[in-house]
Amino acid sequence: MLTDIKASAYTMLDIHTDCVQIAGRFRNGLDSLTHIYTTDHNLPTPSREETRTNQFAHEHAYNTIRTLYNSASSEAEKNAFGEAMRSLPFNKMLYPDGTKNYFAIDNDTNDKLMAGSYHDSERIEALYYSCNMFRPSCMGYNYPLEIFNHLQLEGSKMTVREKRKKMAACLSEITEPLSEFDMDYINEMRKVDSLLIEAYELLGLDAIKEMNYSQKRMNEAVILKQMKGNKTTKLVKNSFKVGNKYKCTEIVSELTRIFELLNIHPHKTIRGETIQYYFDATPCKIGKKRERGYYLTAELL
Repeated sequence: MLTDIKASAYTMLDIHTDCVQIAGRFRNGLDSLTHIYTTDHNLPTPSREETRTNQFAHEHAYNTIRTLYNSASSEAEKNAFGEAMRSLPFNKMLYPDGTKNYFAIDNDTNDKLMAGSYHDSERIEALYYSCNMFRPSCMGYNYPLEIFNHLQLEGSKMTVREKRKKMAACLSEITEPLSEFDMDYINEMRKVDSLLIEAYELLGLDAIKEMNYSQKRMNEAVILKQMKGNKTTKLVKNSFKVGNKYKCTEIVSELTRIFELLNIHPHKTIRGETIQYYFDATPCKIGKKRERGYYLTAELL
């Protein structure tokens, strides 16, 4: 039995009903039955009483809108209140004629309680021990998927480099060959920092650490590794950004570095105005010394 609440809520199994029925499908009996499941500390854990109170609140809201619907003074108002009624959660707990469907209400209660049981492994274990149909033996593994929530929540408190160091430490724990769970783990991390994962897949962790998690250096290395597109243009765009001002000396130094990196030998001498091959750039003066430079207004390529 497999429950992956990250992949689908429909894989949640009720220990006292679903798991018992699954075991019962094996007519000749079983020596053992394994339930592999994930947990999520963000899941709400309402009691039965709290769930029923919440349902009563939804019922009250539904009845209030229904009163307004029945009292509507125009067809437009009636249609608007009708749409609101149909969108309310309690509408799913009614028969087509508007009477309560107590079976649907009970199902909603049980679904809420079952979902809450996957908040942590202690709750699942308690349910197995309370079920007379099983003699459970439990073991767990804390896979650090929760790190993504922490990294996203603490993003404003952490520098990009600190965040990448933590993520690299997690990636270092993964060994080849990758399991499907490992791949899901990496894809979750990709949502936090897509460049780091791309660099990890193309260059490896050692290279990332050598670059000290630098955005520019990682981007540059990834571009060089990918054998497609115009590398020169991509590297220039990686070094220069629209909306910024650059001194002519800075432009010459960086373009020279990029051309040498790609073993390119331009026919003309590299000058500050060379940046105009790649950007719509306006001449300007920069700093107290009023040094010549360019203000980049748009990409040309």
